[in-house]
Amino acid sequence: MPNLPISLLLALLMTASCGTFPDLGEDGRSLAAPGPAPVLVPVEDLLALDTAPRARASGTGAVEARADRLRNRAAALRRTEVTQD
Repeated sequence: MPNLPISLLLALLMTASCGTFPDLGEDGRSLAAPGPAPVLVPVEDLLALDTAPRARASGTGAVEARADRLRNRAAALRRTEVTQD
């Protein structure tokens, strides 16, 4: 069993050595996607697009009711005495 970590490491190294290393070229740009660079925009413009409401006013009542039921259930479970048979 102590040889298991060594065996796993050797198996990992053997599988990693099966692949070919990509040719990066002189400047390393051969892996870059062709085309123009993406346009940078201010964060404020992106945040202004986020106008969707996070929670509906009608749906929060159901969530609060469920949270209250779960709190009551947790309190009841804390009150129960656990015995070992």
